[in-house]
Amino acid sequence: MCNTFPSRSARPASGRRMVCLSDLYAMVDAVVCEFTQGRCEFTAYGVTLCLRQRFPHHEIIHGEVRQRVHQMMQAQQHPPYSHEMRCYGSEWALTYVPARKRKKNKTQVPRIQWDV
Repeated sequence: MCNTFPSRSARPASGRRMVCLSDLYAMVDAVVCEFTQGRCEFTAYGVTLCLRQRFPHHEIIHGEVRQRVHQMMQAQQHPPYSHEMRCYGSEWALTYVPARKRKKNKTQVPRIQWDV
C-alpha cells in the first residue's frame, strides 16, 4: 500500500492520475541524481517542473516534491552541494549549487637552508 496524504483524492479535478508518495519519491530521487551527477544548479521547483514535463498525465504536487528534495539534500546523499537563497522574479527560492573545489595554492615558499 502506498503512503499518501489523507487530503489527496483518488482523481484530482484536473483529471491527472495521482502518484503515491513512494513512487513520487523514487521519481524525485532519480531527477535529483541526474542533476547532481551533472553538477547542475537546481531548485525544488525545477525538479517539480521536470517531473511534470516527463509525466504530464500524473498529478505532481510541488509541496511533496519540495519536501523530498530538501530532505535528500539535507542528508547529503549526493556529491557536496551548498545552498543559497536566490530571487527568481519576485519569488525567493532555496537553490542548490555544487560546492566549489578549493584550488591548491601553487605558489611554494622556497626552503631556506641554514649552514651551521
